[in-house]
Amino acid sequence: MGENKEDMKNDNNLKSIVTQLVKKCGCLPLAIVTIGAMFANKPSSKWEEMCRQLPSELESNPSPGVKAIRRVVTLSYDHLPSHLKPCYLYLSIFPEDIEIKRRHLVNRWVAEGLVRARVGMTISDVGESYFDELISRSMIQPSRVNVEGRVKSCRVHDIMRDIIVSISKEENFVYSAGDNVPTVVVEKFRHLSCHGGNYPIVGIDFSRVRSLTVFGKLDQRPMLVGSSICLAQFTMLRVLDLENARFRVAQKDINNIGSLRHLRYLNMKTGIWSNNIYALPSSIGKLQNLQVLDIRKSEISTLPTDISKLLMLRILRCSKRNDYCYFDPQEPIECLKHMLRMPLMLTPLVGSTTRNATIAELHKAYSSHWSRTEGVRVPTGISKLKELQVLEVVDLKLTKSKAIQELGELHRLQKLWVTTKGAQDKKRKTLCEAIEKLSSLQSLCVDEDYYFRTETLECWVLAISPLLPC
Repeated sequence: MGENKEDMKNDNNLKSIVTQLVKKCGCLPLAIVTIGAMFANKPSSKWEEMCRQLPSELESNPSPGVKAIRRVVTLSYDHLPSHLKPCYLYLSIFPEDIEIKRRHLVNRWVAEGLVRARVGMTISDVGESYFDELISRSMIQPSRVNVEGRVKSCRVHDIMRDIIVSISKEENFVYSAGDNVPTVVVEKFRHLSCHGGNYPIVGIDFSRVRSLTVFGKLDQRPMLVGSSICLAQFTMLRVLDLENARFRVAQKDINNIGSLRHLRYLNMKTGIWSNNIYALPSSIGKLQNLQVLDIRKSEISTLPTDISKLLMLRILRCSKRNDYCYFDPQEPIECLKHMLRMPLMLTPLVGSTTRNATIAELHKAYSSHWSRTEGVRVPTGISKLKELQVLEVVDLKLTKSKAIQELGELHRLQKLWVTTKGAQDKKRKTLCEAIEKLSSLQSLCVDEDYYFRTETLECWVLAISPLLPC
């Protein structure tokens, strides 16, 4: 593949080719980095031929236009391996200048079927390798890197994004509706991305849409993410992602979610907003293809038993708000006032947003016994989810001992988050015994009381000792 620094110094022909390459790129950093990365993935024997094929617009024009730069940089996309091209085009779903989380992107690739299985690797690991390859080819830019040097999020250069948006539209791959589009007339796009604003969406064939992603506020919310999203018009929907949306999702919005039979990725964590969902409907069990369920910052305190029917589920993230706006037990007088106002909440005199929030919080308070943790009750039967790799947040106090025991049967579990506040010592010990059986566990988060017995600490040490490196 690519040559090292010593080869460059000792081979005059290679030095000549590199000099030509820099000139052909007009000495522009973006062009040099992207084209250079493309060359680095090819044998040096092909470099001279590839250099001749580069357009000479940037070399001959001291002040090249954006179009000329695009034509040169587009070559780096053309030379991508076939398995990376759809993954890269998929980035056109995201708005300009947004930071894209690695985990978020890879999970969506996998759910969309864009990641090909490899022998000896999990499908998630293959997706991670795709991300790393795009980084090494300089097709995406590292945005946040952890202390170990692992890229945790990325961005797409403006010019590169313009290129993939253009290609995506030509191939009917992604349609991005934005603020500056007064009227949209589209046809058979596979992925619909709404970037906020007030605009009508006309002519799109929703039956062909595979993913719906919403960023920011959306005035067309009732049409796209209200009750109609669960109707037959979205028959092929695989991904519903509201993580970056700026509106509250109500309980009625998901009551018929089971009609989206092809759904593989469901993210209802609506950005900085907490949603007003207080119960997953029993129809959730019909989503037999679901791989990722993210419903954090909700008012849900209990997962239904139907969750155990989701045999393909790899990631389950569900947490509830740990505060109260209306029914705070530490403010008994205010709590009583809101209780007395409940009949009024059911009348048209109260706005739907306030009504939905009040009802959702009351459901949470009653079903969780006014719990102040982020955890939720996990049902018995959780052990049926043999593909589960991530589970958070489990409330030990609310969860039955039988379900806690079953956690030890999730042999592929890599990440577990548990809150043990207020739980009996017997349940804590049951959890420790379950954790000892989790041979694949890599990350364990335990939200424990500030004051606990020495025996409890010893229990945790014994539970995690098999996970520690020798």
